[in-house]
Amino acid sequence: MLWAASFRNLNLGHRGSPVRAQLEGAFTAAGAVSVRSFQTNGTVIFDPGDLEPEAVVAAARPALAEAAGYDDIGPCQPVDVLARIVANHAADAWDLLLNTFDRGVSLEALIPGVALTAGRICVDAGPGWVLTRLIGASDPV
Repeated sequence: MLWAASFRNLNLGHRGSPVRAQLEGAFTAAGAVSVRSFQTNGTVIFDPGDLEPEAVVAAARPALAEAAGYDDIGPCQPVDVLARIVANHAADAWDLLLNTFDRGVSLEALIPGVALTAGRICVDAGPGWVLTRLIGASDPV
């Protein structure tokens, strides 16, 4: 199964971030196979093999810190979950924001239709992700 790790504040080749070869190499050295960096924003598609995806990310982080001084989180989601989110919400995609976080964290407040902090409303949620949009005048609060 393919997974996506979404590193926070990582821009390939910028100061404090690795270049593509360093990012992909850290994942390969951590035991992942079929590693591909997607775009330049710190998204990595990988197959963790027999390892847990979070274990691969945890093992890759020290290499990223050593190579480029980068040390931030990289939450993981199965690529098929991300594809389902896109398919289910494609019509409103430009109005939505996807946030990913630790899949083991349970956030009971993530209920579609419920207002969240910072003027956002929950549109959809699952283990380790929440899809939100800005609260507008026509939205129930």
